[in-house]
Amino acid sequence: MKFLTAILLLVALLISVVSSAQKKGDSKITITLNDTSGIYEKVRLALTKSDFIIKDLNQRDTITTFPRVLKSMDGSAVALVYIEGVKIILSGFYSTRKQDFIGYTATNKDLKPIIYYNQSGKLWPLLMKVANEIGGDKEYSK
Repeated sequence: MKFLTAILLLVALLISVVSSAQKKGDSKITITLNDTSGIYEKVRLALTKSDFIIKDLNQRDTITTFPRVLKSMDGSAVALVYIEGVKIILSGFYSTRKQDFIGYTATNKDLKPIIYYNQSGKLWPLLMKVANEIGGDKEYSK
């Protein structure tokens, strides 16, 4: 009987870990906190610690950043955060820059979502750094 209970507990634990694990193509991190006190300031501080500059749009439920120059590749990234009660939905977009033979640098106008595609992705760790700074329980989605 104890063996069966242990097996059921192990299966339940594995299901919870697999359901919240990152999957290829995920582009959003949903963070759930215990309370809403200071949530807006906590998100702003986490973004600032990750070298993002906040656009001040006077909205308490949405935070957008200015493009941040990337160190891992030639381009820039923007973070977008929605706050819904105790839930924070974090996502990001990036664009690349190209330099021609004369030295002129042009930024690609097409923004692409930052997605998780494997353990060594260049941009997903940037979003994870912000999410880890905020803390709380994390779930991943497309």
